[in-house]
Amino acid sequence: MSKIFRLFKEGAETFEDWHSSSAFPYNSTHLQEISDPEGDNSRNEITSIPSPFARIDIAKHAFDEVNKQGMEGTTIYHKTVSDVLDVGEIFFNYDKLSDIVEIIQWNPSRIQQLSSSASKGKRFLGEALETYLTSDKGTYNFDDKQSIYILNYKGKKARHTLDIIGATSPATLFFSSANDLSYLANEISFGTDHPFDKDYCPLFKRDFEYVKAWFVLRKAIPNFASRMPEVSKYLDNTLAKIADNDQRAELIRINGSETSQYGTINTTGNGQSFIVEVFGQAILGKVIKPVDNSDFTIVPTTEIAERPLVLPVEGSNIYKDFLYTQGAFGTEAHAPYVENNPCGKRKLPYDGRTQDYLTISDFLEDYIIRVPHKLNSEHYVNAMTFTETDNAAQGQEVTYLIPLKPKFFEFFRAEDLQNDFQDNKLGLKIDQLTGGVVVTLQIPVKGHARQKVVTYQRRYAGNADLTNNKGGIETFDFDSFVMPLVRDNDESRAFYTIGCISVKSRDYNLKFFKGNKAIDCSSDCRNLNSSEEYKSTTYTVSGTNFDYIAVSNEDGICGVIVPKFKQNLGTSAFHFSIDVGTSNTHIAYQKQGSAKIEDFHYDNGDSPISTVFVPTKRIVAGKEWPAGLAQEEGLIEADYLPVIFGEKSIYGFPTRTDLSCAHSYRPGANNIPFGLFNASMTYDKLNKKDYNDDKTNIKWESDANLLRDYISCLLLMVRNKVLLNDGNLSKTTITWFFPTSMPIKRKNLLKQVWDELFKRYITDNGTTNSLTESSAPVYYLFKSQAATTNMISIDIGGGTTDMAFAKQNKILSVSSFRFASNALFENQLAPDNLNNGIVDYFKNVILQNIEKNDPDGDGQLLNDISKMYEEDSHSNPANMASFLFSLKDNSMLKDLNKDVIDFNEILNKNEDFKIVFILFYTAILYHVAKIIKYKDYELPNIISFSGNGSRLLKVITTNMEDLADYSLMVLKDISGKTTTNKLKIVGLGSNDNPKAVTCYGGLKAQESTLDSDPEVSLRSDGLAEVDKEKGMEEVLHDENYLQMVVDGVKDFFKYALHDLPSIHKYNYDDHFGVTPQSLRIARSCVNGDIRAYLEKGISLHLTEDSEEKLSQTMFFLPIKGVLDDISTSIAESLNEIQ
Repeated sequence: MSKIFRLFKEGAETFEDWHSSSAFPYNSTHLQEISDPEGDNSRNEITSIPSPFARIDIAKHAFDEVNKQGMEGTTIYHKTVSDVLDVGEIFFNYDKLSDIVEIIQWNPSRIQQLSSSASKGKRFLGEALETYLTSDKGTYNFDDKQSIYILNYKGKKARHTLDIIGATSPATLFFSSANDLSYLANEISFGTDHPFDKDYCPLFKRDFEYVKAWFVLRKAIPNFASRMPEVSKYLDNTLAKIADNDQRAELIRINGSETSQYGTINTTGNGQSFIVEVFGQAILGKVIKPVDNSDFTIVPTTEIAERPLVLPVEGSNIYKDFLYTQGAFGTEAHAPYVENNPCGKRKLPYDGRTQDYLTISDFLEDYIIRVPHKLNSEHYVNAMTFTETDNAAQGQEVTYLIPLKPKFFEFFRAEDLQNDFQDNKLGLKIDQLTGGVVVTLQIPVKGHARQKVVTYQRRYAGNADLTNNKGGIETFDFDSFVMPLVRDNDESRAFYTIGCISVKSRDYNLKFFKGNKAIDCSSDCRNLNSSEEYKSTTYTVSGTNFDYIAVSNEDGICGVIVPKFKQNLGTSAFHFSIDVGTSNTHIAYQKQGSAKIEDFHYDNGDSPISTVFVPTKRIVAGKEWPAGLAQEEGLIEADYLPVIFGEKSIYGFPTRTDLSCAHSYRPGANNIPFGLFNASMTYDKLNKKDYNDDKTNIKWESDANLLRDYISCLLLMVRNKVLLNDGNLSKTTITWFFPTSMPIKRKNLLKQVWDELFKRYITDNGTTNSLTESSAPVYYLFKSQAATTNMISIDIGGGTTDMAFAKQNKILSVSSFRFASNALFENQLAPDNLNNGIVDYFKNVILQNIEKNDPDGDGQLLNDISKMYEEDSHSNPANMASFLFSLKDNSMLKDLNKDVIDFNEILNKNEDFKIVFILFYTAILYHVAKIIKYKDYELPNIISFSGNGSRLLKVITTNMEDLADYSLMVLKDISGKTTTNKLKIVGLGSNDNPKAVTCYGGLKAQESTLDSDPEVSLRSDGLAEVDKEKGMEEVLHDENYLQMVVDGVKDFFKYALHDLPSIHKYNYDDHFGVTPQSLRIARSCVNGDIRAYLEKGISLHLTEDSEEKLSQTMFFLPIKGVLDDISTSIAESLNEIQ
């Protein structure tokens, strides 16, 4: 026989299936008669089988019991009411929770479909449902054919396809299912209240907006009190429990119109959309507003409108009283370590509303970067540098880069990290642990009471495991620098060069950020394909400042470097003179308001190169030595600039005019300074890198782009100097120089280049100044020499000699010609001839001296210098000569006696080649005397020498009185003038810097233009000036003109080699030390074909410019060929003897 299930003990009827009972409807009497073996204990749910709608009745009954027993308690009735309220609150917050719950509509009209079904089971179900709807309609308000809306949990913890939470109820607004829903307590929260947990929460303790919604619905639903008397009574009891007077008054004033303050709950089903309602009244949904008063609201130092919440990742009593969204945060709440959803699509933990929040992994990187070098903490923010004691290289200093993501810099400035770490303030610190480090990050928030930060900590060791908040460690081995480390006040003109140097096997990338926005920049690497172990990638950031650098590898592991930029005050004005010579370059400057003129220099205080890391120190044999970064530093010096430049360094001006560039460099290809090229400051002082080419003689190079790129580097050096010394770029002036003999077209091109680059790198306010190389030294000498009644200034460079004739501090005229020191060391009439007697002979002598005098004797020094000998650029004998002159200042040879490597001193002591230098100087004096005679000038009482080439006059003699006597003798002989004054020579003293004088003069000059001084270019016969309208091509075919030049040259050699020794009885050997053999060789060489040298020289000029005009004397063209013949012949004779 079938088992009969009844609510009551009474009843003798026997039935099959569901049937009507005369005991219906249930009433309070019947309910009291229901026997519950558990009593009102909340350990088990109340269950009843007779009606499928029993849960509705249970909720109704629970409200009645709670009304009787009191609002708070631990009975099953309090649990049921709490669960009903939880269901209602989930509906209320549906917009926040729609990703884990769904609403399923069930309408009674579907019963008819079941009742009409051909399936017997479905038909019986339909008939049963119809029976109970009819029977219970008065008790549970089933009179209205309204839908029931069922809440189904679909989150990641769902146990079944349908995990019913509860539904709407026409008797109590909502009811809960009998399912065990405790697992949702950690999935959903309303403030500190978690639904379906063991803490039964009455309505008056819940979110006031939710409380208010119940009262609004009571007013909005017609006949609410009669339809739901138990709930209405519960609301009355709730009102009495509201402690806040203002809130209680607000609830009393409710009239039902407040529904407009809430949203509706919209959902879809079977392709249709619908609004959740009871009795036709839409169930109220919370209008989700961004949380704007949370104590977790970030407090940024940047100006940013959006202010997300910053949530802790560990439960703690530190934040328990923090206002979260609608209540206190509690001790157990916490954010996940990683939030995978992007900002804009995040949901607040334990709340569900879509609103951005930040967690630890938004700020801290997965890996921290360890660098085995000491940080340059003077110029970069030091998170922490440690001395490691637990690795193979004990005592090694290592740096950990700042492990912050760009998101941090959206809210905080990079400069904020410069502040010392303090409790309860923004800050980051790194502490060393055994086998790793721990990073502590404090993020400022609105806070509660005295707590004003959310603190994150992450331990880094080995590999990352973010699920357990463990970061990994990755080692990067590199160095970097920023040039210059100063803010440009005019950000649109900012120009930064940044280098990253590492071994080739490592691929590091730098990105530059302003705030949290990456900056577009260009990059170059000049040595990817070289045999060098190290490579350097150059980044150029222009048109904007930047705040920090992100360094990453090919795996995306990233760390941050924060420079400590100096702020330029812009209070000073600077004036610069830049002398770009054929062989050497010099820069001098003067600060406005100061009488002091200084050679360009910088040291640690204003160095444009600020490296990120610095060598550590180690003690060897009682001496302190730098350890590490030697390769990186050498590459920075070679491809960029020395860290220190000037008196305190082996590098300084004057320096070789050399553009060092990559093999891939192409002139005119929109190259960026210091990318694929740089103005070398290490030429002949540092071993050349195999990936670089040297471009010398660029002053006269037909492709002006070489000179343009060289000057651009110089101007960036000037720019950096100004900015780092609080200078104002708009008040900066530049004076540059040109030889008078330079063709007008070339001069105009030079001016265009200087002015264009000046506007690009210095200021677009104004142009550059220019002076002739002839007149510039005079402006300085006028100030420095007390007696300058008659003065001649002679500037001997590598490619040109420039002269100025002055009287009573006034320049009478200037002159220039392309005959200078390089003529002594190369065959300028045969550029492809890579031999020179002087150079070929002495380069071997000096190499032998190094081998003999090497204090170590292991051959390493000889090997190093030999490598420099073999550099491509040194195949040109003039470049090799420059290298030989530089050896006395070469740091590799510092332990050798200077006498054995000082080329100038060696030449001075040598008597075989001295005649060549005497003839070189005498030719210049001879031409000067011709000009004095032609212009009827008085003989000078001072001859001032400048230019690096003038140093070679000390090869003739170091006794300036002897040199002055010889000079005056020649001037008298050739000019026919007499004087009782003694001639004084200045500029060649041991403390003089001849190359600097031109620059000093440029700073002393007030105003100058390209045509500031009258020029004189005298013909070879000294009888007239050259016709500057006459073309070189015309000269080449003018027999009379050519013969006039040849005769003038022959007259000179006759005077120098025959008349002086024979007629004037001037003994070269007695005065200067000249071997008879060398004098005989010189005389024999003069008998060569001077005419051929002249024609060859003219042809070379036409090769450079087929339309070149006659802008200078032709006198020196054949002399170049004769001097080369003499030195070659002397060398050959010496080699034969050996």
